Amino acid sequence: MSSEVEADGGLPRRMTTLLGNQINVFDALSNDFSDTPTALKSMFGRFDAWLQARPMMPTVTNPALGAEDFNRHWDQTKYGNFREKINQYREWIDDAYTETDRDASIQKWRRVFGEDFAKGEVVEKAATAVAFVLHETAPTDMVLAVSRLGPGILNRISPRLPHVEAPPWKAARNTFTVVVRALESHTRNGPAVRDITSGTILAKGREIKFRALQANGLPFPSNDYGVHWRVVNTDAEATKCNGLRGGFYPSHAHGVRWESTLYRGAHWVEAFVVLRRTRALIGKSDRFFVVIE
Repeated sequence: MSSEVEADGGLPRRMTTLLGNQINVFDALSNDFSDTPTALKSMFGRFDAWLQARPMMPTVTNPALGAEDFNRHWDQTKYGNFREKINQYREWIDDAYTETDRDASIQKWRRVFGEDFAKGEVVEKAATAVAFVLHETAPTDMVLAVSRLGPGILNRISPRLPHVEAPPWKAARNTFTVVVRALESHTRNGPAVRDITSGTILAKGREIKFRALQANGLPFPSNDYGVHWRVVNTDAEATKCNGLRGGFYPSHAHGVRWESTLYRGAHWVEAFVVLRRTRALIGKSDRFFVVIE
């Protein structure tokens, strides 16, 4: 679980005690603990409901020694953070549990358990996602496929590969268009060589400056909005070099992200714009594909 929940000496004992209190003798006859995923969902559902009903920090007593409580490393601020994070994990677990698509389910469980969950299957999927597209076409390499058939073929690569992290933000009711523009440079922070569009074939060893813009071409106001980037590597070389990526990264400057061209194949970036005040996702871009020869 994330270190954001809390880091103190009493957390394991508090966690064990609080979770244990959510189980009773009648659960032996219940379907709530019929298998591991169901048991996890049931325990966190009960635990979150218990915490949400208690906005003020409760006393957690040692079940084996009634005179001892586990609150000495805790205060109201830490408890509030803990309560909020458990609520978030409960939502993630429920989301992963109810997901019917296998790849999307793995992706969502990885958000709960971390990158080591189903790692073998994740690597296999990442390596074969491009091969699956190429099986339907003549070329045996995605760079050649784009060169011969055009960048439109890139849209056939599944965006829901299991190593691609799901957004951690809740979508706002009203969203805005987010556009990504890119410039190619020989060196990071160096002068631009040219504008590039999604699917442009690039050489290795180049630097790309991505910018997230509104539909009118203006940047999102920095005081109100933050821009995060999902960077995804796929294809054989990145897999072989242990260079798969699918997570979220901050902007280097407001609305700007630099990336290097390292691995032959097809990769992509997406921009996610978040309202700072509420942490709500107010828009995301389409995939911007980078093809490296």
